[in-house]
Amino acid sequence: QKGVQVKLGLGTVQFGIDYGISNHDGKTSLDEIENILDVAMRKGISVIDTAAMYGTSEEALGQTLSESHSFKIVTKTPRFAHSAIITSDDVQRLEDSFSQSLHKLKRASIYGLLIHNADDLLSKNGNLLFAKMSELKQKGLVEKIGVSVYTALQIDKILENFQIDIVQLPINIFDQRLLISGHLSKLKKRGVEIHARSAFLQGLLLMSPETLPPFFDSVRDHLENYHRTIHQHGLTPVRAALGFLISIPDIDCIICGVNNHTQLEEICTEAGTVESMDFSRFALNDECVLNPSNWRY
Repeated sequence: QKGVQVKLGLGTVQFGIDYGISNHDGKTSLDEIENILDVAMRKGISVIDTAAMYGTSEEALGQTLSESHSFKIVTKTPRFAHSAIITSDDVQRLEDSFSQSLHKLKRASIYGLLIHNADDLLSKNGNLLFAKMSELKQKGLVEKIGVSVYTALQIDKILENFQIDIVQLPINIFDQRLLISGHLSKLKKRGVEIHARSAFLQGLLLMSPETLPPFFDSVRDHLENYHRTIHQHGLTPVRAALGFLISIPDIDCIICGVNNHTQLEEICTEAGTVESMDFSRFALNDECVLNPSNWRY
């Protein structure tokens, strides 16, 4: 079980902003963040994922993490989407933002820095951003650099142009596109560390179909069928969602965002391999449903 939990990472977007369709608690309090970090440490979780754009998440971590913690912290750059060309101002902003991140986190160095928006890296002169990240890596301020992506096309373009160490990408039982397309194995062959996000599709996989807003009418039957099937296999929604990802050897880390320590306890308890369940038939292709930024509810 411990080995499985090393594969789990802690997502902290809720530490800084009110986030997610299934989040009824709002932003997590500092006391609760301490409780969450206690559970994470006890359970052998190694990665903490945050970002400059997650409101006060980095400050909250800086205030609650013990000096001697051994977590691998990954943060992200701001977005540079104001124009199609990356400028020297953007490069300066990346450096300033990263130095603020270290300051907020109260760390001299961290494990990972990712470009938050892959298209920034693929913009004209995006290589300037990558050069700056490489410099921060050479200085020993960050161990691994990389990018957060949404699509197979972004992955292809990035691998053509950049030597990345880490990629964060969306994958879950409904969204198996990068698995089916062979992009996970393509990344692994290049020695890239793969962090999976959206394990529960922002909570959609855990919600009972009848409570869903009308926006999800097109997948209500699919979700009902899915819940029925996992129930027949004796699986809870959390167990099924995590078991699917744990069974994919190319995934190094599964980032799970929580609002309280009880949720994290549950995730750690439920994290394990799932035998004899074919998840491939639950894969969807509908971008409206698979990309939460398209949700309207």
